Amino acid sequence: MTDIVIIDDDYLVRKLLVDALEYGCNRKVQTFEDGFSAWRVLSSGCAADLVIADANIPEMNGLELLEKCKSLCPACKFVLTSSDQSNEDRARALGADAFLMKPFNVTDLFAVLQNLLPAEASPGARPGKA
Repeated sequence: MTDIVIIDDDYLVRKLLVDALEYGCNRKVQTFEDGFSAWRVLSSGCAADLVIADANIPEMNGLELLEKCKSLCPACKFVLTSSDQSNEDRARALGADAFLMKPFNVTDLFAVLQNLLPAEASPGARPGKA
């Protein structure tokens, strides 16, 4: 099972996210460069706790992927990233659980994840803390 799926066509963004999530949150991460490849895996039964997708990715953009993911599994947590602020309203209307404006840093990412991931796996979680 994959905990988190990341879709971004920029290698450096994917690497930053993978490093932050695998080492900072101890989560298993799977990455894709385009929306269609991610959708093939997600729609075939990949159970992910969280999907993080850029709005501007090839094959199937992040907004289309968001809409398909929420139609298939409304409970799936989805974060849309974009360098275009105008994508935030549309993402929220389609069911995005969060929006991260690019460029963002690890602190921004962890702030969003604290609200979306289970407490025992979220960044900064302390054992026994409610």
